[in-house]
Amino acid sequence: AMKENGDVNAHASLMGVRRMDDFDIKDIQQKKQQAEQKRNQQEVDLRENHPYFDTPLFLVGRETKLRKICELIVNAKYDYVLRDPDTGKKVKSKYKQLHKLLGLVTYLDWVMII
Repeated sequence: AMKENGDVNAHASLMGVRRMDDFDIKDIQQKKQQAEQKRNQQEVDLRENHPYFDTPLFLVGRETKLRKICELIVNAKYDYVLRDPDTGKKVKSKYKQLHKLLGLVTYLDWVMII
């Protein structure tokens, strides 16, 4: 196995490989944490420098009932899991593939497709 400095080690043991894997995982975790900190710092900077950074562009605010109703309409999908109302168990369906196909996209997308 070749090291980072170019040395060749013919007797690479399994323990050495494991240590490198552990190092890689720790390195990835560290990079992830640094990226998250950078993102958070950028958001803080934007909030300080731009007072309207987090305000909606439209007349409808983020937490209004109208906006939540619109989100429900836009994200509505067909639920293809059929359950018996009495027992709560799944009901076997002959048209399972069709039900799954209908449940893939939202109703709004189906309107645009058709």
